[in-house]
Amino acid sequence: QIVDMPEEACAHVAASIPQLGRAVLSVSGAEGFNLLQNNGRVAGQAVNHVHFHLIPRRADDGLGYRWNAGSYSPGRDAEFVEAYKAALEENA
Repeated sequence: QIVDMPEEACAHVAASIPQLGRAVLSVSGAEGFNLLQNNGRVAGQAVNHVHFHLIPRRADDGLGYRWNAGSYSPGRDAEFVEAYKAALEENA
């Protein structure tokens, strides 16, 4: 959980968020994004390690502040990985 993470490690991870955010906006074409970190099972943490979600947002997308995670069709996740890698290299 993030509360157990050394402050220096947390700062190091958080330092990547602006670059990742730019990549999310570039690849998704979204107007903004939510940054989400679930801490504890009751808060929706399903994977037992610290990680952040950058959720692309568009006006009237109907999400509010709840994010109902889904799954990609086969191969779609790999397409996103390559697009994000390219965007991160471009914005480095």
